[in-house]
Amino acid sequence: MNRRSILAVIAVAPAVAIPAAAIASPSSAWDRLMAERNAAEAEYRRADSFYNPASDVDTDRLDYLCERYCDLEDRLMTMPAPNHAALRWKLEKLLEIGDTGTSAWAKFYVEQTHRDIARLLA
Repeated sequence: MNRRSILAVIAVAPAVAIPAAAIASPSSAWDRLMAERNAAEAEYRRADSFYNPASDVDTDRLDYLCERYCDLEDRLMTMPAPNHAALRWKLEKLLEIGDTGTSAWAKFYVEQTHRDIARLLA
C-alpha cells in the first residue's frame, strides 16, 4: 500500500465520536464552572435589584441565590487553576478591596491558590 492509498482510506473512514467528557480538559471544567458562577451572580444581582425587605419570600429567594453564587465561588477557589487567567481571577478575588481593606480568608480557602502559584509560576 502506498502513501496515496493510505490517505484515501483515512479520508473516507468515518470519524470516531469521542464523548466531550472523555476529552474534557481541566480548563474546560473550570470554564464550565465559571460560566455557571457568572450566571448565578447575574441572577443574584437581578433579584437583589428588586429586593423588598418587607417580603419574606424575597428574602428567602435572595438568600438561596446568594448561597448558590457563593458555593460556586468556593468550588472555583478550591479547584486547581488550569491556567494563568484562572489564577489571576483567584488572586483578584482574594485581594479584592472592600470598604476597610482586603478580607481575611480561611486557610482552606487559600491553600489551593498557593499550590496554583507554585505550579503555574514556577
